[in-house]
Amino acid sequence: CETKESGTDSNIYIILYGTLPDGTQSETKEVRLNGYLSGNAFEAGDTDRLTLVGLKDVGDLTRIRLRNGGEWLGSDWRLSYITVNGETINAYTWINDGQSVTLNFPTPAPTPVLVPSCMAGDTGVYVLVEEDDEEHDRLRRPEVENNRPDTASVTSGDESDGLISPTSSSHQSILTKVKDLKVSDNIRGLDENLNPTVTCAVEAVGSFGFGPVYGNYTDGHYILNPQTGNVERHGYGTNSLDFSPTVTEKFIVVTSCPLGVDEAGIGFTPFDSDFFGELTQEMSWIDYLLLHKAILRIVRETGGFWFHGWSYSEDGMVFLQSHAPIMCTTMLRCMKNNDDCEDFENASILFIERALAGPARERALRAFRNIGHHRSLGSASGIISAGGSAR
Repeated sequence: CETKESGTDSNIYIILYGTLPDGTQSETKEVRLNGYLSGNAFEAGDTDRLTLVGLKDVGDLTRIRLRNGGEWLGSDWRLSYITVNGETINAYTWINDGQSVTLNFPTPAPTPVLVPSCMAGDTGVYVLVEEDDEEHDRLRRPEVENNRPDTASVTSGDESDGLISPTSSSHQSILTKVKDLKVSDNIRGLDENLNPTVTCAVEAVGSFGFGPVYGNYTDGHYILNPQTGNVERHGYGTNSLDFSPTVTEKFIVVTSCPLGVDEAGIGFTPFDSDFFGELTQEMSWIDYLLLHKAILRIVRETGGFWFHGWSYSEDGMVFLQSHAPIMCTTMLRCMKNNDDCEDFENASILFIERALAGPARERALRAFRNIGHHRSLGSASGIISAGGSAR
């Protein structure tokens, strides 16, 4: 109560409303606040403090309902603010005789959620077309002109600046958007020696929603720097930020080759700075090959669900912001030394328990039948080391 005659001698009643962890809406019984105060309650200019006991837990508070009992003539009451469990509602409202008002607690600002760096779904890649499959691909692919697929001939072994360039050859490829790729498609890429090839099998392709890209990639996505022969952030040491950002659907593509190659000749990885960590601006080619081999073994053993946004809970995406670099570091150590895999195994347990949503978590636990036992086959360590950690 803040001004003269804004107090009341009437009984004031309250109901608390909230949301339980499982999403259920809950509320308390109506409680008479005067019973928790001694002397004259709700006088003008006073701040009344009280503790409600014996009420059920309603979870996260969402709103309250206040009622003026209106027992006395001229019992209108002006409420300035009310604080419950540290949550304040600035009301500055009159509650007249016999009237009830509902007041909402402020909605908290959403917790920032990690959104993995990816490549644009409209990025073009060349898919190898077998002669018998040309009609099938013509019907499946959207890029057609005069009822014929947009094709290009490439030769395995030809390269320009370390990347594949179109030439005349017997290999027929069709320009396809990343979002239209299917597992088992063969696309252009680079092998372990950075030699071009047209038979990089798509092992996994998944979407992570919409977000800004610069050119074909997000700022944090890792691509090949042909000058150094290493992989690095698209936005690090390149001109990616010279592009105006475009908001589009984003995808991650894992191939059997260390690098896929897009229509512009850029060698792309399935990794991003969220996985490598902000401290790693540039990844050596040898270390990258080990990480790619580890991820490829996991995908082949368990499937590609890891690369779909629906596999992760919102809290899990937040958790990944700090945990993904730990996964990367311990995975690399395990790949370099199969006797140093215990930390990776423990990190994998946390990843599954805290990052994955329910169905994906169950699928992961079925795939890693010996998760937590890095010396056993069927553990996360046993899979990435191809049994090398097992004893």
